[in-house]
Order: sequence, then structure tokens, then C-alpha cells
Amino acid sequence: MNIGQSHTESTKGVAVGAFVIAALGVLLLVESITGGINNYLQPAFRPWTALSGVLLIGLGGWSTYSARRYPCSYSPMRATSWLLLVPVLLVALCAPTALGAASLRYTAESSGATARKNSLDDLPMEPLRSYGTNELTMEELTARFLRSDSTSMMGKTVAVTGFASRSVDGTWRLSRYKIFCCAADAMAYTASLDGDAELIEDNWYEITAEVVPHSEKFNPQFPVLKIDHATQIPQPEKPYL
Repeated sequence: MNIGQSHTESTKGVAVGAFVIAALGVLLLVESITGGINNYLQPAFRPWTALSGVLLIGLGGWSTYSARRYPCSYSPMRATSWLLLVPVLLVALCAPTALGAASLRYTAESSGATARKNSLDDLPMEPLRSYGTNELTMEELTARFLRSDSTSMMGKTVAVTGFASRSVDGTWRLSRYKIFCCAADAMAYTASLDGDAELIEDNWYEITAEVVPHSEKFNPQFPVLKIDHATQIPQPEKPYL
């Protein structure tokens, strides 16, 4: 192979490597702009993933320009570089959704509901209103349930949002995950549901319900909500707490 052919092959190798880098950058940028990144990371990381995408696209373009302007006789492209396309193809062909009912089977026991009872007594909370509807997050509902005075919740009406799942004992539950960084550190906050509402697993609902005492039918780790009204909604833009 002469020097000219070597330079041509080197330029092609750099161009392929630049394409891989730019494709990863486009993925990060698109997911950041569309909000899809919220399925995997806290929204606070969204601007940074967008910036990373722009930088990777710029790096890919600069690498291609540099290789054509200053050709060399070797190619920095390695076979393992193709692995960078794996996340691109995964998201392009079958983008994973936010954590849902399937993941709950493996993370439910790590939820805040397994914390020691009474461990949140020192956390100041205003009593729930006896009239009207108290809008709570699933985390707030669980925090109140873990207090020693959780009986004060009984009979109060609350409104919560989460996705439905069916437990192994056949009862319905409403859950929502909280993440601190990414989906890998997710914790699920869960409530057992009582009532005749027709729910679909993994669908999201806004539920108005009365907090009721436990019975043998339900897992004692979770608060029990007797459904007054369940409204199916799209998955929130920010699915995690």
C-alpha cells in the first residue's frame, strides 16, 4: 500500500469514528430536547446531556475536518469503537420506557415503605384536612404512613398519581418511583388499592381515595386507599419523583 492509499484509509477510519461519536451526540441531544432523557435521569441533568450531545457532534465534525486537512498514515478507529453504537440502536429501535410494574417486582422491597415504623416522627408535617381532598405525592403518603400517628390519616381523602400494578396476591397497587440520580438508584413508593375501579397494569392514574385501615387482604407494609375515583392519564413528562 502506497502513502496515498494509506492516507485515504486513515481518513475513512477517522470518518467512521467521527460518525459513531456524532451519532451518540445526536442521540443525547434528541433525548434531551424531547424529554425522553427523563425516563433515565433526573431532569436536572437534562441541560448537561444536551450540552454533551452538542460537544460530541462538534467533536465528530472537527475530527472529520482535521483528518481531511491533515491526513496521517494510521487510523485511530478501533473495532471496539462500534460498541458506542449499541445505546444509539437500542434507543432508536426499542427505547426503554420509564420504570414500571415489571421493575416493581424487583424493587418494591427496597421502597421507603420498608423503613422502620416511627422513623419519621421528627419530620414536621401539617395534619391532613378532614374536609376536601389532600393532594399528596406517593412519597408524602408513605412518609405519613410511617409515622407513629399514622392513624390520624384514616378517613381522610387524598389525591395521588402513579402507575397501576397487580401484586402476586392479586390486589392492585399504585406506585411511583423516586430517583436521586438515575433509574439505577430508583426507590418505589407504593399504596394498596381497594375498590371496584377497572385498572390496567402499567397505565398511569390520578386517584382520589380515602385512607382506610388495613385488613388481612393487603400487605401491611403499604397504606391502603379505598378508591373513590380513578382517572387514566398519560405518563407524566417527569415520571419520577
